[in-house]
Amino acid sequence: MQGFNMGRYHPSPPLPPSNPPPPPPPPPPNSPFRTPLPVWCATCPRPTIIAQGVRFNAEKRRVGAYHSTPLWSFTFRHAQCGGVVEVRTDPRNTAYLVVSGGTKRDTGDDDGGSLLRNANSSEGDRSAAFAKLETTIEHRAQLNMSNHRITSLINHSARHWQDPYKANQNLRSAFRPARLKRQQEAQSGAHLGHALSLPFDLPPPTRQDAHHASTITFTPETTKDEDASRNRSFAPRRRNNNNNNNNNNNNNNNNNNNNNPPAQLSPPSSPPAPASPTIPS
Repeated sequence: MQGFNMGRYHPSPPLPPSNPPPPPPPPPPNSPFRTPLPVWCATCPRPTIIAQGVRFNAEKRRVGAYHSTPLWSFTFRHAQCGGVVEVRTDPRNTAYLVVSGGTKRDTGDDDGGSLLRNANSSEGDRSAAFAKLETTIEHRAQLNMSNHRITSLINHSARHWQDPYKANQNLRSAFRPARLKRQQEAQSGAHLGHALSLPFDLPPPTRQDAHHASTITFTPETTKDEDASRNRSFAPRRRNNNNNNNNNNNNNNNNNNNNNPPAQLSPPSSPPAPASPTIPS
């Protein structure tokens, strides 16, 4: 007997194609971007400026290179109107360029100059020329001093590094003891900070620390001073009173002895005569 659904046709799964389609490219990464300069938004119905330093989640992608420096493009959307603004780096001029979606704000830093001249313009130009000449002379003097100083430093460095092996040996011999000393001071400071439960390591002591420590004096509290002075004031008085009482008692005893003469002592009685022995008859 044939079971249920045993002779039914089951098609095989489809075979994978020989040339599968390539996977879609990953989306450009989103990076936090702050506007490096104020930008006028070109898509807002009213003139709106995006202030400098406003943070956006921009799409960062590489659009080229200037020599070995890559050119980056940052594309973000303005939250008020939804317009897309693109800002690119300009390593050649060390600046940023607003490519699309807005324009750079003109701050008007270049004030230019006035083309009008007054009556004292010639005198002012003459004084400015003399001032420029004096400045040039001062600059020449400073330049000569700087050249002399630089030449002396170059000669000193050449004499010092005439023997590089010896100079390196001297540096190492001076650095190693100092390094060991610094390590010991750091370990002692760490142990002391751990013993005192401090949240940081104590730096090595200096002369200024020793001077400040010598100027600090610790005095007892006022209550302890009062107790100590009270004990010192009462203790000798009690001893003097006891001594005076003892002296008075001794004087009274001496006076009584002087008033009452000593009793005459009776001579000692003679011992009794021994009993005579009895002789039986």
